[in-house]
Amino acid sequence: MSSCNAQAETIEELDAKIVLLQNKLAKRGEQFTSLVAEVRKAQSNGMSEDEQRRYDQKMREASFSIRTIERRFDHVWDKKLNLRQLGGN
Repeated sequence: MSSCNAQAETIEELDAKIVLLQNKLAKRGEQFTSLVAEVRKAQSNGMSEDEQRRYDQKMREASFSIRTIERRFDHVWDKKLNLRQLGGN
């Protein structure tokens, strides 16, 4: 019985991590959308090569951050599914 409780707590902890990662992903998505709008505005005003390189770097960093959060989310989600299959709540 105590092992079921331990699994339930673990699943609850994983649920909490999932919510945090979803929130973090939503925030990064909003930041990325703002960055895209900023880039489009700068492009319409004419961009120097230095500005283009800076924006390219910002876009790469933002994309990497989003992918990293997505991988963490997938990992936590898989752990939760595995626990459920093992008889957790």
